[in-house]
Amino acid sequence: MRIVVTEKDIKLGRRCSTHSCPVALAISRHFRDVATVGVFGWDAVVSDRGTCRGRLPAKVGRWINRFDRKQRVAPIIFTWNPMGEV
Repeated sequence: MRIVVTEKDIKLGRRCSTHSCPVALAISRHFRDVATVGVFGWDAVVSDRGTCRGRLPAKVGRWINRFDRKQRVAPIIFTWNPMGEV
């Protein structure tokens, strides 16, 4: 699936937060009705009645590291291929 992290996600995102980082916010937007989205290291997990998880692309992991270290980041688009069902 195509995930778009927007400028708004960056502004609303919280550093070092598994559930409120910009990437988690962007994935949450894709899964409108799910209960929880979490980004843990280079993995993302979506859970509601079921769970799906998938490895984030390396460029997204580096992007998150820059964001967490208060470095300037730009919006990013990436493909995420989770396994499982929500």
